[in-house]
Amino acid sequence: MGITMNGPSGLDTASIIDQLVNLETSTRVTPIQRQKATFQIKIDAYSKMQSYINDIGSKASAISDEAAFNVYKTTTTNKDVATLTGTTGSVAGAYDVKVFGLATYEKLISLDGKITDQNAALSTLGISTGAITIDGTSLTVTNTDTLQDLRSKINSATDATGKKLNVTATVLKVADNNYRLVLTAKNTGNAGVVYKGDTFASLGVIADSITGDKGSKSQIVTSAADISSAFNALVTGDVITYGGTDSFGNAVTGRYVIPATKDINELRKNIENAFHGSMTTSIDVSGKLLLTANNQGDSAASMTSFSMGATPYAFSTTQAGSPGAGILTTGKDAYFGIDGISMRSTTNSATGFVAGVTLSMVKVSATESIHLEIARDGDAVVAKVQSLLDSFNALVRFGKEQTAYGDPKLKTRKKGDLAGDMTITSAIGQFRTLFQKQFGAFGGNFQNLANIGLKTDYSTAEISIDKDKLKASLDTNFDEVVRMFVTRGVTDNTSVAMGRSTKDTTSGKYSLEEISSNTQIRAQLIGGDGTWFTSDVRDNDIVSFSSGPLKGLSLTAPANSIPALTPTTFTFQKGLSATFKELADGLTTTQTGLIATRQASFQRSMDDADKRIADQQNRIAEYKLRLTNQFSAMEQAIQKMKSQSVNMTNQIKSN
Repeated sequence: MGITMNGPSGLDTASIIDQLVNLETSTRVTPIQRQKATFQIKIDAYSKMQSYINDIGSKASAISDEAAFNVYKTTTTNKDVATLTGTTGSVAGAYDVKVFGLATYEKLISLDGKITDQNAALSTLGISTGAITIDGTSLTVTNTDTLQDLRSKINSATDATGKKLNVTATVLKVADNNYRLVLTAKNTGNAGVVYKGDTFASLGVIADSITGDKGSKSQIVTSAADISSAFNALVTGDVITYGGTDSFGNAVTGRYVIPATKDINELRKNIENAFHGSMTTSIDVSGKLLLTANNQGDSAASMTSFSMGATPYAFSTTQAGSPGAGILTTGKDAYFGIDGISMRSTTNSATGFVAGVTLSMVKVSATESIHLEIARDGDAVVAKVQSLLDSFNALVRFGKEQTAYGDPKLKTRKKGDLAGDMTITSAIGQFRTLFQKQFGAFGGNFQNLANIGLKTDYSTAEISIDKDKLKASLDTNFDEVVRMFVTRGVTDNTSVAMGRSTKDTTSGKYSLEEISSNTQIRAQLIGGDGTWFTSDVRDNDIVSFSSGPLKGLSLTAPANSIPALTPTTFTFQKGLSATFKELADGLTTTQTGLIATRQASFQRSMDDADKRIADQQNRIAEYKLRLTNQFSAMEQAIQKMKSQSVNMTNQIKSN
């Protein structure tokens, strides 16, 4: 039976019940809810802590290999002509570069008027079908294939490795009844693409279906007289001078002084270098000097003057081969000079000519020498190290904020969400200990990070870096700096090399010995207690350790690679980056990590709080029901008493 507001008693019983229930809730439920909210705040704080630690691990990974330190800065006096890019293996240096000719793409085209309908079968247009090859990859042209089908087959074909072919095919509409196939090489260079097959020959793309001859021409510059005999008649000190133009039309001048030991091949080298490597010289059977252009196609090569002593010699220019009808443009190699030495590349991005450097050529500059410099970029390395320190310092500041006890008298000093919790302080301490690690396994001048400029600001507990000192250290002892950050394992035996290591592998210098059966290796820490640790059984050439200080290490060490009675010394040092990443991973590992463990503990407390809240809410619901029944009974009793009073009054009046 419900309670009506202001019943017979005149009391607001519903309000009284609500107030009593609210009082019970605030006493029994609200404190538990506050506890639960506190647990959630701590879980959230640990999530933020995990983000900071993950960032430390990420920044540590970014400088965990030598490539991270092999960063270079380059300068050029004219970036519109050429630039340098440093890569792994680069060394500081300066170079004077001239660009004589750029590499170009080969482009072939079918004969004009051969294809009148791009959608008609090639066989009906007089074009041979069957097997064709492109750079050795075979395709089949069927009797029903159209020019568009051929284009599609070429563009979708792959070689034996699954790569697309080095050519792009397009169809060019010249007129409504005239279509031409255009084949463009994807890579630059004189070699171009090799096409074979009757279909290509019928289309006029190549001159010979079997050899793949495209009808390319080449330029030959030939002396009119016997140069060899005249050269042999010269004596020490005689001078040969010459001039002309190279394949690209650049002016050429040269001078050769006869040395004590004559060799016409040295003269040939002198001429080839003067012609910027664009020509190859030879002596024919009659003793004439020939200069043959290395690039196919049109050439501006010439020898306009040539004197041996006081005697001039004439040269003529001829063309070998005939221009191919299907050649739109001939692929050409790039020719350039570095410090006066002529070089040649199939691409305009030349690598391998200077160790660890890529030369990118943009424009011909035969008369202007472009000065290029490459130097190790100390600022970039410092920035990477600083990034790791920034992540650590951010964790330090977060830890201070979260563990602060606060001051109730000062609004600016609030209590941290993890006040009294030493977990974050412990984590920061573990990272800080790693900064104090010694790196002496390899010896050298730098044994710790303080040696290269890292230091602690004791007023803030943060770590800073003397950038100038670190850059100076990189300049003077680059390798020593790198090995403090990068994990290394080095042996004095060229047949034995480190494969991998784990967090369980301990830094140190070890003596390795082959066990007599040649199936295992044993290791002893030099300077240790003399204990030997035996590897697992050799798996082909791989030897791994499952216990001892080298646990987790694998070596490439073929059987009998360690001579009897001659132990191999293996030096292993774990870099700072690896130790930071291992610690970060250990702290943040799902389920077993310290953060996950603490969060799980708080979550259990939250779950327990939910149970207690549910229990209290059930009790309060029962309490409210009792109050409701009690007040209802009271109102009914009052109502009954009032009814009885009215009846008595009425009876008295009636008597």
